[in-house]
Amino acid sequence: MEKSRRLHIFKTIHCMKFTLILNTLLHSFIYLMIFCGLSSTSYAQTKTFYDDFKDNQSGWPLKDTEEGTFAIEDGYFVMSNKKEKGFSWRWFSGSVDPNQDFFLETSITEVSGTQKHGSGLYWGCSGTKNYYRFLITSKGYVEIGRFKSGKYNFIYKWKKHASVKLGFGKVNVLSIRKNSNNIRFLVNKQLIYSMPSKEFTRKYPFFGKFVGFITYNITKAKFDYFKYTRVSPEMNLIKNPKQGFKKEVLGDGVNSRYNDITPVLTPDSKTLYFIRTKDPRNIKVGKQDIWYSERKADGSWGNAKNLGRPVNSNFHNRMVSTSADGNTLIVGGIYNTDCSFL
Repeated sequence: MEKSRRLHIFKTIHCMKFTLILNTLLHSFIYLMIFCGLSSTSYAQTKTFYDDFKDNQSGWPLKDTEEGTFAIEDGYFVMSNKKEKGFSWRWFSGSVDPNQDFFLETSITEVSGTQKHGSGLYWGCSGTKNYYRFLITSKGYVEIGRFKSGKYNFIYKWKKHASVKLGFGKVNVLSIRKNSNNIRFLVNKQLIYSMPSKEFTRKYPFFGKFVGFITYNITKAKFDYFKYTRVSPEMNLIKNPKQGFKKEVLGDGVNSRYNDITPVLTPDSKTLYFIRTKDPRNIKVGKQDIWYSERKADGSWGNAKNLGRPVNSNFHNRMVSTSADGNTLIVGGIYNTDCSFL
């Protein structure tokens, strides 16, 4: 029974061209989008991270190094850059998605320093040679720019702006707001620079998702808070879903000590396919394979079995869907150019 099942699945999948699979998935996806649009309600989720530095529950890196001192003191995140030339920075443990709406804000007080190149926010960072920055100095100057492969380009050149409060010990609030229309940079709620979001995303793509604080050239600054708000993609929720469902453990035949994920049930509800990771019985240790379990006459699930070769290969394998008649599996993996299995 197991052998004929494997041969049948292989025969069905092997004769497909990869482009056909993609087209099938695309049309199914479009249909799903249309269906959801007709029968569901969309909700956008807004999530906010706020740190007032009363403690270090957020896990900011706190050290005293050759480049600078980083500490939480009296409700502030304090950065003391010891470099005569160059910067020190500390990052937030989360990340910013450039394709979604977001809001970044912090309150900065420069305590001492050269008053050159200042302090502020950095974002879209993948390393010391690729990042964006939004800076102010206690002399009243503002700048927005980026480093790409170590080369600097201005987005908004250094310019004195009346919105900046002058002198050491003065509090200035920096904000970056992005929505579907535009991205705006503000100091103390006054607009410094703006650009249409689509143009900004196209012209200034993020290098990475890291975001945090930055100071330059022997400057000590303290940050009163850090706020990051993001709007997640809309979720399509089914209207008036059936209630009263109860979760049931499928039993030891299906569940294991390893990661059992992304279940796919055949239309007749008799076979359950899923992905299992880290199981030493997978085709290759460290990769994920497709497994399956068959429903018994009493309704319980039989011991799961690895789908085996040639569907599973030496690479990551995943189950996508089944056809309506249950005779075709749509799977994902790495294949040869002629669609044969590696």
